[in-house]
Amino acid sequence: MNGTRLLVACTVLSCTAACDLDTALAPRVELDVLVQPTQDNFTTDDDTTIQLAEARMALQTIEFTTEGEMHARAGVLPALHDLVVPTAFAHPGHDAGGEVVGELVGRFVVDFLDPGAVLGQATLLSADYSGANFGFSLAEAGDGLDADDPIIGHTFVLAGTATRGDVEVEFVAYVDQDEDRSIIGLPLDFEATEASTEQLGLRFDPVDAIEGDTIFDGIDLIALDDDRDGFEELSSEENPEAWATLRRNLQVHDHYAVEVIR
Repeated sequence: MNGTRLLVACTVLSCTAACDLDTALAPRVELDVLVQPTQDNFTTDDDTTIQLAEARMALQTIEFTTEGEMHARAGVLPALHDLVVPTAFAHPGHDAGGEVVGELVGRFVVDFLDPGAVLGQATLLSADYSGANFGFSLAEAGDGLDADDPIIGHTFVLAGTATRGDVEVEFVAYVDQDEDRSIIGLPLDFEATEASTEQLGLRFDPVDAIEGDTIFDGIDLIALDDDRDGFEELSSEENPEAWATLRRNLQVHDHYAVEVIR
């Protein structure tokens, strides 16, 4: 987010009293956004143990949101959102995620098995934050990848080993999401000020921390290996029903989190 866009946005906020930012030029802070550790070993609903060896995802622009008085003037909000985040795409349920007053702009291929990697610096206005959003993407060679990287053209590459009893199957899954699909309203309880020194962390949770559902629930990876060669490629061409189930599971926002690292 550049200074001109923030200045214009803050002027609109101040002049319309659309939120609780006090001045025409609200203080800003830049905070690192890091990859958080993910659970790489878990058990699915059919008692299959999954050991992940790869978990990468292509995403675009992470937005940070606030709720409250900005919702009071509906006529101001569309223009305000365009001023603050003109790169963000339209999505249903925007109000449920609050109003965008911070962002990390760009396209990213995130390796969730590389915790601590820095995705970039987010620019945030001084405000109380209540949520975060991000958009799915399809990886491109221009995203800093080798030309033959298997994630190109896909949103996810998930690979590892599925074990049940004495049967073990290595697998790789390539999953695409629509580029206009977003994860909206991830909880985030954080007050950003000029003095903030915290970092923000993006987490992928293969296991829902509350309900215990996993991203592979409803998919019998052992049975999919019908030729018993010990390897299965999960793709829309090879096994469309299982692929569609995994695709839907990966759209559930409970499998993602944005956290404050103090």
